[in-house]
Amino acid sequence: MKRLITFILTSAGLALFYTNAVAATQVYGEYILDVTISVITPIPAGDSVYCDLTVGTTETTNSNSDTVLVQATVSGTPPTATARCTLTLPFEWLLSTPDTDVVAVTYDVAILPTNFTNVKEQAVRAGTHILTPVVGIPGHVTQLASVTTRL
Repeated sequence: MKRLITFILTSAGLALFYTNAVAATQVYGEYILDVTISVITPIPAGDSVYCDLTVGTTETTNSNSDTVLVQATVSGTPPTATARCTLTLPFEWLLSTPDTDVVAVTYDVAILPTNFTNVKEQAVRAGTHILTPVVGIPGHVTQLASVTTRL
């Protein structure tokens, strides 16, 4: 009889444990950010303007982050030059609560030497910008924004 009661209580406990577990869902898509930069800082010979985009979400069980770096197209000469970047960042994440997750979004713009190895240490000038967080993981392609900044 003791064994039967132990078996029933153990089974009930396991069932309760498994019903509280949340299955992870695979989500995927692309985040797109268009950046226009008024370049007022002189660009040293051989250097270029770059943009990067980082998106990430942190859950109790899963943490995900992706980054893309793109060289900008520059027209004109500082202080009246304009640089443009279109950052397309594909992602594929395994999430437990994709409908309520908060996605942090940051982008950087920088003037960097041709053979840079460290953006933070080698930038002639750089700027980091934080966009409004996205609540919920949207499906497939998401246009984050078109932003304008100065460098």
